[in-house]
Amino acid sequence: MANGILDNQLPNSTLGLQGQTPNVNPGALKSSTLHNQSSLNNEPAIEQSPSGLDLNGLTPDKYLDNRPQ
Repeated sequence: MANGILDNQLPNSTLGLQGQTPNVNPGALKSSTLHNQSSLNNEPAIEQSPSGLDLNGLTPDKYLDNRPQ
């Protein structure tokens, strides 16, 4: 019995890993000190600009207090 997309798309796709599991990113390990070291001495240098959604520590108005008319 055919499995549909598994038989058809995974082995033939040029966009994915053909069903293989990717390698683990070293920065994703619990033992990684990447973020800790970068915040202390900027090694390795990581872009640390604030998000466009940053409210500078302010709490936004509640929706219920600012409902549309």
